[in-house]
Amino acid sequence: MRIYLDTNVICRPFDDYTQERIAKEIAAISKIIVYIGSRMFNAVISDVVIAELSLIKNPIKRELVELLTIEITIQRVSVGDTEIMIADLLRDKCKIYDYMDTLHIACAATAKCEYFVTCDDELTRKAELIKKELIRAGYRLEIVNPLELIKED
Repeated sequence: MRIYLDTNVICRPFDDYTQERIAKEIAAISKIIVYIGSRMFNAVISDVVIAELSLIKNPIKRELVELLTIEITIQRVSVGDTEIMIADLLRDKCKIYDYMDTLHIACAATAKCEYFVTCDDELTRKAELIKKELIRAGYRLEIVNPLELIKED
């Protein structure tokens, strides 16, 4: 199964695990990483993830997250005209105002991922609307939180 990992998913294991929600997401992401290691899941990222990782201010955290990213991913998607067109569509039709989020989703769709895994509440709330717009554009993609993905396995 091909899954696209949003930047916040890759960074989540390094967040404050004393918060219950974050601790649960970290546990789910740990399981996802095990599944990636056993080839049950194939992890995809994009140039957007790499750009966002470069913005991590703490150099130790940035290096750890970058190493994890290199270790678990099988494909890196470049942003091209198709991805920009899909991102523009999602921004306009789904009212997603963080353009990086729309680029992530567009890259996941063009990479033919089955799931876009994110900890972003706005994106999971708008999952059905995004899915419908992607279907109209000829793509299929489920948007899920890490906990939802593990429930579905």
